[in-house]
Amino acid sequence: MFFIMGIYDRIKELNYHGDMEVCPRCGRYCSYKVFMTYMCLSLFFIPVLKWGRKYYVETSCCKGMTQLKDETGKRLQRGEKVNVTKADMN
Repeated sequence: MFFIMGIYDRIKELNYHGDMEVCPRCGRYCSYKVFMTYMCLSLFFIPVLKWGRKYYVETSCCKGMTQLKDETGKRLQRGEKVNVTKADMN
């Protein structure tokens, strides 16, 4: 018997529709995109285990990436309505 398994990185864009904010890097008005990165173990091409979740915010003006606090990212992942601000970024 043989097993087909693998470990790989994944990136998933979270559903976030917030107001226009001032970019913490360049100071222009922009919108945010929120991403989640994680590691995944698959067995026979079916995801079995996910770990190492990290959340990131990308700005539309200068494409700057900033890590988002885990609590805010988890709330967004659950589908809660959250307004991401500078205080939520690391």
